[in-house]
Amino acid sequence: LRPQQSLTRDEINALKQFSSEGGRIVVQGEWLNSFTQAGINAENALLTSLGSQLQNLATNVMTTSGGSYATAVAAHQVTTGFTQLWFNASSTVSPGPNDFILVHALTGEAIVGVTKVDPTPLP
Repeated sequence: LRPQQSLTRDEINALKQFSSEGGRIVVQGEWLNSFTQAGINAENALLTSLGSQLQNLATNVMTTSGGSYATAVAAHQVTTGFTQLWFNASSTVSPGPNDFILVHALTGEAIVGVTKVDPTPLP
């Protein structure tokens, strides 16, 4: 799914409730040429609506033929047992002060982040 418009208030509140009940939400971003600016805007609006300051910067990282390794995988509950990840391409992310960078590309850019969801429903 490559959304081109923001989710509705009810959809966001359903995700907030899911998270508050212990569910995990995974949002995978893409870079600009693959996702379009509308998709980047929709993703960043979703992250903001969920209470996150993490943002997709829409830059292209690691587009080598066959993919690239990301060996800088941080220790975290979701990475237990991981030693490396394989990506064909990714976009950089910009964390907020309460976000945690989970994976850095071989070139050093942050490409995967973990953020908390504010469970307070949108009015």
